[in-house]
Amino acid sequence: MDARALFKDVDFRIEAGARIAVLGLPKSGKTTLLRLICGTDYADAGTIDRTSSVSWPIPMADFLVAYSSVAANMNFIMRLYGIDDDGVISKLAELVDISEFLNVRLAQCPRHVRQRLAFALGVGLGFDVCLFDERVAGVDKEFKPKAIEIVKAITAPRAIVVATSNPKEVADVCDTVFVLENSELTQFQNAEEGFAHFKSLVAKGTEEDSDIPDAGPEPAEEEFVLEVGI
Repeated sequence: MDARALFKDVDFRIEAGARIAVLGLPKSGKTTLLRLICGTDYADAGTIDRTSSVSWPIPMADFLVAYSSVAANMNFIMRLYGIDDDGVISKLAELVDISEFLNVRLAQCPRHVRQRLAFALGVGLGFDVCLFDERVAGVDKEFKPKAIEIVKAITAPRAIVVATSNPKEVADVCDTVFVLENSELTQFQNAEEGFAHFKSLVAKGTEEDSDIPDAGPEPAEEEFVLEVGI
C-alpha cells in the first residue's frame, strides 16, 4: 500500500504574542498538527524546533485522574512542569470558579468541573504557547463567556494557536489565519480573506456531498506519513 503525506512542505512559525487560527475541514489533520507542535506526536520527516514552553491541545483532559481530588490533580501536573507553589492551586481554582471542589474526588464532581479544570491548567500554568483544539472555550455554557475573556486576556509574549473547523470560534480572538487544505498550510495576510476562503471550502464540500447519492462501502485505510517543519 502506497503511503501519502498528511502534510506537504509545511513551514509554520509561531512568533511571540501571535494569535493564530488554523482553519481546516474535519479530518484534515488539524488535531495532528497540534500534537506535533506540542510533542505528543512525532513527524516521520522534517524538523520541529521548540524554544519555548507549549501546552497540550486544550481542552484535552485524558491525563486527569478521576479518583484523585481536584487539588491533587493540579498538584501532580504542576510538579511535572516544575511548579512548586501551593498558592497557584487556589488561584487556578478561583480563575474557573471551582474552589469548592478542591478537596473532592474528580469522579464525584459535576461534569463541568473536569472541563474547567482542564481549561485552567492549560491557560493558567504560564505556557508560552497555548494550543486549542476546535474550541477556544471547551467548557460548560455557563462559564464559556468568562473562558473566552480569559483567552482574550492572554497577552504578549504568550501566543495562542486555535485549530478549528468553525471560524466563529476564532473571529474575535485571532488575527492571523492559516487554512489547511489538500495537505498544505496557507497563510492569509488578511484574516478576513482567510475566513472567506475557508467558508468557500465548506460550501464546496457541502455541494459535493449533496451530489453523492450513496457513499458506498468504507474505503481501505491508508498509511499516512507526516511531514512537517515548524
